[in-house]
Amino acid sequence: FLTVGRIFIRWFKTKTTDFFLTNQRILFCDSHSQIMNDSFELENLILNYREKTNNYGYIIIGELESIAGNSKNPPMFNMGINFFEDKNVMYNIPKVKSIFDLIIKTKSDLIKNK
Repeated sequence: FLTVGRIFIRWFKTKTTDFFLTNQRILFCDSHSQIMNDSFELENLILNYREKTNNYGYIIIGELESIAGNSKNPPMFNMGINFFEDKNVMYNIPKVKSIFDLIIKTKSDLIKNK
């Protein structure tokens, strides 16, 4: 059930969320109601991306979730597999490398112009 549930949640997030890049922020909006769900300032973002073989991929905003344990927990709770997914992810992006490079360029231009 956990696997099917995670697949359904990821599919639902992919189909119902639009992403917008401005010169200062990344906006997450609901595609049906056009309500802004989240907003991230570019200048203090940590960004990572993963690319699949067909040039599609996803961009992770913030710290990556570790696969095993969490370094923030005490050592006795720092073992085992982490079943949590990254919280702020832009899923199923075509040409993810070029989009990631565009975001990094916009971020560096923003920092340079301040």
